[in-house]
Amino acid sequence: MVKKTQWLFLVMIFAMGMLLAACGGSDEGAETGADEGTEPDTEETDGDNVEDSDGEDGDSAATGEPVEGGEIIVGTDGEPNGLTPATVSDTASRDAHDLVHAALYRQTVEGFDVEPDVAVDLPEVSEDGLEQVIQLRDDVFF
Repeated sequence: MVKKTQWLFLVMIFAMGMLLAACGGSDEGAETGADEGTEPDTEETDGDNVEDSDGEDGDSAATGEPVEGGEIIVGTDGEPNGLTPATVSDTASRDAHDLVHAALYRQTVEGFDVEPDVAVDLPEVSEDGLEQVIQLRDDVFF
């Protein structure tokens, strides 16, 4: 009986130790020095487009005009296996495909209806139903 109680006591001590270890935070942040600031420096200098720490860039913020150039960094769960619509078979490829390709129509946010994407409006269907005319936006080029 005494051995059973001792084993139960050891198991309880082990379980409490695991619980306390799981509830404790990591000490990765403890290594930052006191002289380092808490706000990161967001000033970027790449060519003519300089973004200051307020998040505004010089000329484009004042005029509201887009600025050409730059880069977009996107995190994905894997590398796309291609951008051809027929070969898209995984999530990473689908995410990249959606950023590169546009469709004539897309589903609404609710997913219950269709709205134009590169088309101007829904198609005009001829009276006999054999022909559909789809007008594209003026800014769409092939």
